[in-house]
Amino acid sequence: MSTTVATVCAPNTGEDRDRHAGTGREAFRVQAWGDAYAHLSAVDAAGHDLAAEDLELLARSAYLTGRDADWEEAWARTSGLPGTRRRRTCGATAFWLGLVLFNRGEEARGGGWVGRAGQLIAGHGRDCVEQGYLLLPAALQHLGSGQAAEAHEIFGRVLDVAERFDDPELRALGRLGRGPALVEMRESERAVRLLDEAMVAVQAGDVSALVAGIVYCAVILCCQRIFDLSCAQQWTAHSVSGARRSPTSCPTAVSAWCTDLS
Repeated sequence: MSTTVATVCAPNTGEDRDRHAGTGREAFRVQAWGDAYAHLSAVDAAGHDLAAEDLELLARSAYLTGRDADWEEAWARTSGLPGTRRRRTCGATAFWLGLVLFNRGEEARGGGWVGRAGQLIAGHGRDCVEQGYLLLPAALQHLGSGQAAEAHEIFGRVLDVAERFDDPELRALGRLGRGPALVEMRESERAVRLLDEAMVAVQAGDVSALVAGIVYCAVILCCQRIFDLSCAQQWTAHSVSGARRSPTSCPTAVSAWCTDLS
């Protein structure tokens, strides 16, 4: 559900554009997603070209306020920006679009965007942290197919890349994925420890709101499915507190991260 924000007048001059864009960036920084979307979309709708970083913020603020068509369109545009120097950034953007679609159950479209991300990042020609993110969809597919050991191994490679580049978001997602894989391997105690570590990263503010939403929802869902009600209740209480500060930051579909364990 979208948040309610004040109407923002369309910018008519370059000075207005810069002011709105700056206000949008600041609103995003303080997690006022609706205000960020209002200001950045006003600049975009008026025909002013948004900088690549601002277009990315527009996509994320649209996602975090439930504007499905808008975030998909903005991320798609960001991934297609010209310039060989932007291959890595565009690849990362294509990956997030693909992953969100994948989480929503749109595996065909999600896989297409992840494939595009792989091509862009390969064109970058250097070792980079995005290569670790590109492992996630394959790991999730193994997890969803009941191939827990294979998923566990790939998530381990994800964690290796996260450690090499000291990337807290990739680390959290790797731990999040290894949790349900371990559950299927009948190692629930180790699984819960990893899920707790992923949630601590959220609580400590180590990850973006987009990743925080995935982790929150998937951890609670996984705890419920293994009947760890104490864990689910504790983290639910924390997620409700977080939702009061950012009421639309939790994705509506994260089932790919937690298979049906019943």
